[in-house]
Amino acid sequence: MNQIIAPTPADKHQDLPVRALFLLLACLQLADWDSTVRGIHMGRQEQNIVISFLASHVGILAAVTFTKVAAIVLTWIYLRTAAARHTKLVLVPLAIVTAIYAVIVINNYF
Repeated sequence: MNQIIAPTPADKHQDLPVRALFLLLACLQLADWDSTVRGIHMGRQEQNIVISFLASHVGILAAVTFTKVAAIVLTWIYLRTAAARHTKLVLVPLAIVTAIYAVIVINNYF
């Protein structure tokens, strides 16, 4: 007989840093989308080769939007599956990716 075990309050608090980093990373993805669209309207060229390739087929706005949404969704799926079982192993790489993305976004705006 399978028994459903509810998470304890300690389990919920353990997830908090991962959830916070995910939300920050999602916000950074949105800020990157905004900075990219603004830059394109100002005459800048997209430097990401994946986005540039997609843009040649579907247009720059669709390509940027697709890649940002895909990144958010894939990160969420990863966190809901593998990371759900190994919170401590995910926290450091997620923090590193978030920090790198923060630098990218800051660079895009300035």
